[in-house]
Amino acid sequence: MRSKQADEDEMISVNEAAKELGLSEKTTRSLIKTGELPAYNLAKRKTMVRRADLRAFRKSRRIAPAKAKEEVGKRAE
Repeated sequence: MRSKQADEDEMISVNEAAKELGLSEKTTRSLIKTGELPAYNLAKRKTMVRRADLRAFRKSRRIAPAKAKEEVGKRAE
Protein backbone atom coordinates (compact mmCIF):
# COMPACT_ATOMS: atom_id res chain seq x y z
CA MET A 1 0.00 0.00 0.00
CA ARG A 2 1.29 3.46 -0.90
CA SER A 3 1.62 6.12 1.73
CA LYS A 4 -0.46 9.29 1.58
CA GLN A 5 2.73 11.31 1.01
CA ALA A 6 3.64 9.13 -1.97
CA ASP A 7 0.19 9.76 -3.47
CA GLU A 8 0.54 13.52 -2.91
CA ASP A 9 3.96 13.55 -4.60
CA GLU A 10 2.82 11.45 -7.56
CA MET A 11 3.28 13.19 -10.90
CA ILE A 12 0.72 12.76 -13.66
CA SER A 13 0.68 13.92 -17.27
CA VAL A 14 -1.21 16.98 -18.42
CA ASN A 15 -3.56 14.65 -20.30
CA GLU A 16 -4.32 12.68 -17.12
CA ALA A 17 -4.81 15.91 -15.16
CA ALA A 18 -7.24 17.15 -17.83
CA LYS A 19 -9.25 13.94 -17.60
CA GLU A 20 -9.41 14.15 -13.80
CA LEU A 21 -10.59 17.77 -14.02
CA GLY A 22 -13.08 17.02 -16.77
CA LEU A 23 -11.43 19.62 -19.01
CA SER A 24 -9.76 19.48 -22.39
CA GLU A 25 -6.00 19.15 -22.55
CA LYS A 26 -5.85 22.55 -24.27
CA THR A 27 -7.74 24.23 -21.39
CA THR A 28 -5.54 22.48 -18.84
CA ARG A 29 -2.40 23.68 -20.63
CA SER A 30 -3.83 27.22 -20.62
CA LEU A 31 -4.30 26.99 -16.84
CA ILE A 32 -0.67 25.88 -16.54
CA LYS A 33 0.55 28.67 -18.81
CA THR A 34 -1.25 31.35 -16.77
CA GLY A 35 0.11 29.88 -13.53
CA GLU A 36 -3.30 28.88 -12.18
CA LEU A 37 -2.31 25.20 -12.11
CA PRO A 38 1.29 24.47 -11.06
CA ALA A 39 3.22 22.11 -13.33
CA TYR A 40 6.78 20.98 -13.83
CA ASN A 41 8.79 20.57 -17.02
CA LEU A 42 10.76 17.38 -16.50
CA ALA A 43 12.18 17.28 -20.01
CA LYS A 44 11.62 18.97 -23.33
CA ARG A 45 7.93 18.44 -24.16
CA LYS A 46 7.33 16.56 -20.86
CA THR A 47 5.15 18.58 -18.48
CA MET A 48 3.80 16.92 -15.36
CA VAL A 49 1.37 17.95 -12.60
CA ARG A 50 1.68 16.89 -8.97
CA ARG A 51 -1.46 15.14 -7.76
CA ALA A 52 -1.44 17.34 -4.62
CA ASP A 53 -1.44 20.49 -6.79
CA LEU A 54 -4.32 19.08 -8.83
CA ARG A 55 -6.34 18.42 -5.66
CA ALA A 56 -5.62 21.93 -4.34
CA PHE A 57 -6.65 23.47 -7.67
CA ARG A 58 -9.86 21.44 -7.76
CA LYS A 59 -10.66 22.42 -4.17
CA SER A 60 -10.01 26.12 -4.83
CA ARG A 61 -12.33 26.00 -7.85
CA ARG A 62 -14.81 23.61 -6.24
CA ILE A 63 -14.42 21.27 -9.21
CA ALA A 64 -15.70 17.77 -8.53
CA PRO A 65 -13.63 14.86 -9.85
CA ALA A 66 -14.64 13.86 -13.38
CA LYS A 67 -16.19 10.59 -12.13
CA ALA A 68 -18.46 12.52 -9.75
CA LYS A 69 -19.59 14.76 -12.63
CA GLU A 70 -20.57 11.67 -14.65
CA GLU A 71 -22.68 10.36 -11.76
CA VAL A 72 -24.49 13.69 -11.39
CA GLY A 73 -25.20 13.67 -15.14
CA LYS A 74 -26.64 10.15 -14.95
CA ARG A 75 -28.95 11.10 -12.07
CA ALA A 76 -30.29 14.08 -14.05
CA GLU A 77 -31.41 11.85 -16.93
